[in-house]
Parts: sequence; structure tokens; C-alpha cells
Amino acid sequence: MKKYWLLVVCSLFIVNTKLIAQTTNESELDYKKFIETVQANNISYTAERFNVDIAETEILSAKAFADPELQFEYFDNGEAKRKMGLGYSAEVGWVLELGGKRKARINLAKSEFELTKLILLDYFKNLKADATLGFLQTIYQKEMLNVKENSYNMMNQLANSDEIRFKLGEISETDARQSRLETQSLKNEIIQAETDFATSKIRLSTFMGIDQYADLFSTVGDLKTFQRDFDLINLTEMALSNRTDLLVALQSKDVSQRMIELAKANRAIDLGLILGLEHSTAVRNLEAETPQFTQIKGGISIPLKFSNKYNNELKVAKMQFKQEELNYKQTELEIKSQVKEAYELYEGYKKQLKQFDIEILKNANLILEAKKYSYKRGNSSLLEVLDAQRTYNETQNQYLETLYNCASSLIDLERVVGIWDIDF
Repeated sequence: MKKYWLLVVCSLFIVNTKLIAQTTNESELDYKKFIETVQANNISYTAERFNVDIAETEILSAKAFADPELQFEYFDNGEAKRKMGLGYSAEVGWVLELGGKRKARINLAKSEFELTKLILLDYFKNLKADATLGFLQTIYQKEMLNVKENSYNMMNQLANSDEIRFKLGEISETDARQSRLETQSLKNEIIQAETDFATSKIRLSTFMGIDQYADLFSTVGDLKTFQRDFDLINLTEMALSNRTDLLVALQSKDVSQRMIELAKANRAIDLGLILGLEHSTAVRNLEAETPQFTQIKGGISIPLKFSNKYNNELKVAKMQFKQEELNYKQTELEIKSQVKEAYELYEGYKKQLKQFDIEILKNANLILEAKKYSYKRGNSSLLEVLDAQRTYNETQNQYLETLYNCASSLIDLERVVGIWDIDF
């Protein structure tokens, strides 16, 4: 029997040691380290960066000249039967592009390269904003879990006290069961909060491009550091200067202009240059006896561009340019609206946050403690205590939710303006 208990004690010690080791190995993850990891390891962003390398390679392709063509021929005029001789020829052909086609292709490739870089920059800015929101969500869920656990512990103490008081005959069995039921309800809220916290950490792992258990890191940060003062007019002006999607729309216009130039250049006629050598052996037929000879030939070929009559490529390029002009105007209008909307949301959440000063939170806790004390002395009912407990919980939840909304609205505002000073 002693061996059995000794084995149980050792097993519990080993389990506790593992739990302590897991807790100890959990590393803190601050925002700066998180964003650096996202920039370095995010898989989608890494894949997007290849587009810049591809666009840069396209510039080299645009600089290439047309490849020459080398042609060989062999002919037999009937040497075996009529002794008319044999022969062979070699010919080199090369297309000489006129009208500035190569220059137009290079300019278009360079413009598309600049466009690709802007698209990548815009992608990263949105990725950073989305990742920051995910980081804030994790901190928010962690704080909500702490609130739920504190409420549960307070209610559990009250329920344990009520069970003792019931046994002493100070309260009814209904009150004891009611307090225990409230404790069980809060326990379910803790389970849900733990689930929300765990899933938010898993999403952070996706942002960081790592494939490991989310429990290996713990996010740290403060939701109270997101207070800024802005002027709407200045924000709008900054947005029109800084927004990368507006720069993308502007660069798209340049790409369309380069396409028009290339379409015009493609209308020019190209020249085909030909240089060849032909050798024939001697003809020994008595009726047409001819000595062997070698001839050198050269010439040009000129395509007949009847397709220029339709001018479709140029028409399409011009329509695309007009389309990009309209897209630019639409993007500009949307930016102004987005800035106004984000500004109003942020200012609204700031006003809500001002309502939750320290006194409100303290008063909610003092009321709860007073009701609990009065209940233990028999001067208040259990329902009054439960109402005070729910009011305290709702105040805490609303305060954290307002903090999170204020922080997330600031991130959205800075995203639409094109500025970034987030560091917490």
C-alpha cells in the first residue's frame, strides 16, 4: 500500500514538473518582435516579393534584341542520272525593329516594375495593419480572460461561503444553490474566453509564418497607449500624399501611357535583313555543261502591315488609359470618404473611453464589495449581490471592449491615412 501511494505522489510530482517547465518555457512576445517576425517570415508576403523580382527580370527581357535566324539548305539537281550537279546554301536573317519598339518595351517594363514595387508596399502596409489588429485581439482576449477568472474566483468564494452558511442554517438552500449556479455559469464563460484567447494566438502564428503550438509564446502589451489628437483636414491631405493605393492608381496611369507609346511604335514597319551564301557543283551534262560556282546574296524584306488599318491595339491602349484615369479619381474620392469615416469612429470611441474613468471602475467594485458584506450580515438579498456582480462584470467588459475598439479604430485610421506610429 505504501508503494502504491509513493508511486502516486511521484507521478503527480512529474506532472507538476512538466507543467512548470511548460510555463517557464513560454516566451514573451512584444509587438516589435512580432512585427519583425511577420516581415521576415510571413509566407504570403514572401511570395508577393517574388513579383518584384519577376518584374525586374522583365526589364532585361525587354532590352533583348530580336534573335537572328540561321537557315541551311541542300539540293540535288539530278546528279546521279543527268549529272546536273549538287548544291547547298546558308542564310542568316535578322529583323531590324524600327519606330522605337525596343525603347517603348523597356519603358513599359520599367513602369510595370515601379508599379509592382508600389503594390508590394501597399500589400505590406495592409499586412502590418491586419497583423497589428490580430496582436491587439490577443491582448484583448487575454484581458477578458483575466476579468472572467477574477469574477469566477469572487463568485466561487461567495458560493463556498454560502454552503457553509446553509449548513449553519443562516441562509436557505435555494440561496446556496443559486450562488453555486452563478459560479458554474461564470465557469462556462471562462471556458469560452480561453477558447477565444487560444484561437487568437493561433492566428498570430499564421501571421508570423510559424508552425508551432501557440502556447509557446505569450503576448504582452497595453491597450491604454492608443490616444492621439488629429485634425481632419491635415489627415485628408496626408492621405492624398501617402496612400500607396493612390500611388498605385497613379502609376497604373503611367503604365497605360507606356502601353499607348508601345502600340504606336508597333505600327511602324520592321525591316528583315538577309545575307546568304550558295554553292553549286559543276554540271557535267553535255547539253548544259557549267562549272562550279559560289554566289553571295543579300536583301531586305518589308512586311505589308494591312493590320494598321484597324488600329485595334492603339484603341485598346487609349481606352485603358481613360479607364485608369477614372480609377484614379474614384480612388481619390474613396480615400477622402474613408478618412472621414475612420476619423469619426476613432473620435467616437475616444469619447466613450472618457466615460470610463478610474472612479467608475472603483465604484462598481466598491458597490459589489458592500453588497457582499451586507449579504453576509443578512442585510441584503442574494439577488442584490448577483445584480451588483453582473453590473461589475458588465462594467469591466465594456471598459475592455471600449479600449480595444479605440485601439483598433486608431489602427484603421492610420491605415487609411497612410501613416504609422504604432508602437506599444
